Amino acid sequence: MTKKQVTLTIGAQASKSFTDAMADIDDQTAPKEIVGFTSLSWSPPQLGTVTFDHGGHQIHFPHTFSALGTSWPLYPDEGISIINLRTGISATEYIRHEEAWKNWQALLMHVQENGWQVSISEYDPRIRGLERYNYIMSEDAAFSSIDPAYPLSYGQWSNLLEKKYIKAFFYQDGVYLNLVLSQNPVSADELAAKKLDLNLAEWGQYLVEVEFSTVRYSKRNAMLSTLPRNDDDTETELKIRQNLPFYWQELKQRYAKEREQSELKLIQQGYKIDTSYQSPDITPYLQSKPVF
Repeated sequence: MTKKQVTLTIGAQASKSFTDAMADIDDQTAPKEIVGFTSLSWSPPQLGTVTFDHGGHQIHFPHTFSALGTSWPLYPDEGISIINLRTGISATEYIRHEEAWKNWQALLMHVQENGWQVSISEYDPRIRGLERYNYIMSEDAAFSSIDPAYPLSYGQWSNLLEKKYIKAFFYQDGVYLNLVLSQNPVSADELAAKKLDLNLAEWGQYLVEVEFSTVRYSKRNAMLSTLPRNDDDTETELKIRQNLPFYWQELKQRYAKEREQSELKLIQQGYKIDTSYQSPDITPYLQSKPVF
């Protein structure tokens, strides 16, 4: 039986953390020679409390439905490279919209207070604060990450959710954290069937999708999907796998050009670029032997 409170880690020791939590090993979804899945699940009203621990930096998710760890036998020394969580924004299925907004802001604060840094993808323009919000509200950037250090007003938060979802991106010592908040559609018939008398203008249902991924996995995937000259370029793919630091420099240069072009265009539109922001040096996490 799955434990109600679990602590998970990523990398070589992650499998043990899932085993200690009494996780299930899924060898049916895909051939185990290609990919491995390890999962945990909880059902309402007894949802799980998941603590993610990376180098002593702990984040707590107290209303979790499921946790999935993914590993690749092709890289046995890397252990679990991705952990996906599906969690609620509150202990109850339905919550007032304003309360959901407050809980989302509290989650972003909790992440930052525990050592995770706000991150901007290497190809993304370095726009911060209110201007980041305005940029995302434009048609060209509807799916970009917000600036988690900028506290959204309730109105701004609602506007973003009306477009699709809200995304926040963080980094901590070789691991990326992606948070995505979405609002589930709720009908009056659904509430009536559950004998709930709630005003849909005030109440809703929300889901937070959480993804932890190692820099090693993320950047290798980006290199393999971007740098080979064609779909059958197996020679380049092999070279990339054998020398990630070298090929990261090539991809980083491409990203820098993308960012430069985007920022020049945005400057012409009146946006300010935060030139003080520098992406973290991830090269130490791309060496031949995994760091963790």
